[in-house]
Amino acid sequence: MNKNCIIYLKTSVGSPKYIIDWSHAYADVLLELGYGVAIIDFSTDEKTLTENLLKALNSNPKPEFILSIHGHAYDLQAGDGQSIYDHYQIPFLALTLDNPMVYHGSIKYQSRYTFCGLYDKSDLDYAVKYINPNKNYFFAPNVGFSSTVPPTPFHERNFDIMFCGTVFEPEIYKNYWKKLNIPHIDKLCETLVELLLSDNRKSLFEAMEEALHRHGIFSLDGVGNSFHTIVSVVSSYVRGYRRTALLKGLAQAGLEVHCFGHKKQLEKLEHPNLIIHDFLYTREYLETLGRSKIVLNTTPNGKYSTTERLLSAMMNGAAVATDINDYIEQCFTDNTSFIGFSHKDYKALADKLSYLLASPQKLEEIARNGEEAAKKNHTVRHGAVDLIAVAETGSLLLS
Repeated sequence: MNKNCIIYLKTSVGSPKYIIDWSHAYADVLLELGYGVAIIDFSTDEKTLTENLLKALNSNPKPEFILSIHGHAYDLQAGDGQSIYDHYQIPFLALTLDNPMVYHGSIKYQSRYTFCGLYDKSDLDYAVKYINPNKNYFFAPNVGFSSTVPPTPFHERNFDIMFCGTVFEPEIYKNYWKKLNIPHIDKLCETLVELLLSDNRKSLFEAMEEALHRHGIFSLDGVGNSFHTIVSVVSSYVRGYRRTALLKGLAQAGLEVHCFGHKKQLEKLEHPNLIIHDFLYTREYLETLGRSKIVLNTTPNGKYSTTERLLSAMMNGAAVATDINDYIEQCFTDNTSFIGFSHKDYKALADKLSYLLASPQKLEEIARNGEEAAKKNHTVRHGAVDLIAVAETGSLLLS
């Protein structure tokens, strides 16, 4: 091995298991690409953690980069109080899994050798303008994952329509900003919700700026730093609203949907056409995608992003029904690779899905086209190669 890298993970209770699984998937690919990989588990005791980390940081040759999915340990410091990444001059690649408001603290933290990967290209503008203009940012689009178990032949798949994800009551999030009891914040949030629900192609950043301008506010100084948190809450409200509306809309149109997630939340939707199943861990999740004919996907508001779910569903041979934005259209120029829909007309989507389920050859062709397109450009290997390029470029720029 003539190249080394470090991957952080955290196996403690409360850490999402998929982050651990994704980290190991990247480790496997980096090993295939000729890297020696040291995996540092931040859930071990402090003495063992320190020994393992120092050994990895001081390895020969020096690590080319450190990868942290979800940005664990962004604020580690050396003995001189300097960022440990600046001290050792090793690029630290922190991949985010949500909008930049969720990562406000880590993005705000100053470190020359830290590179923050945002999964929506339009979020880079928000992070630069409103959080930290001096940070190193890069576009890190989601990738898809294939199951280790061969997918079930399409005609034998036992789930016609499948949804997997968190469904939450949107009103819980609305109550958050309502309880603040700040009139201008309440009006701002309502405007932001209106803008986001009216156009799925409008980024969170664009909608926020438009909402601020509509209310005569041209600086966040006028609303306070907590507005980052409030914008993130509004984003969650819109996501919950859309997912709930999608599932109810299809159920009311007479389609049966198998829903995998937190049962207590899903059961609150209370419709006989929604078949509720338990939450799936990564391996079972990927296997279930490979036993589904159609997988439902909703994207967060953004012009330039997609979800891991969409790509993984395609890679495991399912046809994906998804709302559309600019990035999805750019990645899948042939619109026979997915089933597009608008959140404004679930009846039209239901009719389309019913037609395709009654035309299995056409449905399988969509699934096959999507699988080919996703595997061509959106695998973990593609993501790893892009990360290596970011690290190499960053090292040259900073040296």
